[in-house]
Amino acid sequence: NTINTIHLLSFTQESQETEVHVSVFIRDFVTQMLSLFKESCSSLEIMLSQDVKHRDIFINTYSKFNINLTRFEQVICSYIKSVVNEDTPIRNGLSVVSKFNCWKSTKTLIRDTLLEVQSDMFVAFEDELEGVRDTYEENKESPPIAPNAPTVASAVIWIRQLILQIEEPMKAFRENKSLMTSKESAGTIKLYNKLATTFFKFEHLWVASWSNKVDAVKSALKA
Repeated sequence: NTINTIHLLSFTQESQETEVHVSVFIRDFVTQMLSLFKESCSSLEIMLSQDVKHRDIFINTYSKFNINLTRFEQVICSYIKSVVNEDTPIRNGLSVVSKFNCWKSTKTLIRDTLLEVQSDMFVAFEDELEGVRDTYEENKESPPIAPNAPTVASAVIWIRQLILQIEEPMKAFRENKSLMTSKESAGTIKLYNKLATTFFKFEHLWVASWSNKVDAVKSALKA
């Protein structure tokens, strides 16, 4: 069954059918495990019983559950690693990881896989930050003009797009405390903070300059 399930999950990450099969797989697993316990341990009395016969039934059922749980986790981890790799855009990868957030609070193979995948994405995020920095340096003196927008508005729109480009992924990464506190992440965090500060200052300077010019015009009209 596990091999068949892995085969079902062998789609490209863009395929909606993949998510359908994963959700069906998870639903079926939960249903099967509930049925296993209901059939073997029909009541709380049996589950808590000290009777040797009942205790053996529960131990045997629990053992089967753990075996199936391990197989379940292996399949989910295979799915995560197959759709989140070095070619996966960071936002797409974070979207996949977010769907499994409920496993982050429990020490499981799935949680370890999610942390590993996020760590790899954070390395790639540094490359993306460097690309955004280069874009800023190339255009900061003459920001792109947005359609039907004046110069100041265009500059603000442009810098806010850059802010959004780095801010959204960072919000997701911040939820991983171990990642944020590791020595390996320090350089990326420092670069992010520097860019965020620079971008907000850039917006403030453009808006302040525009405001000063407006005030000057107002004063001239009142004179």
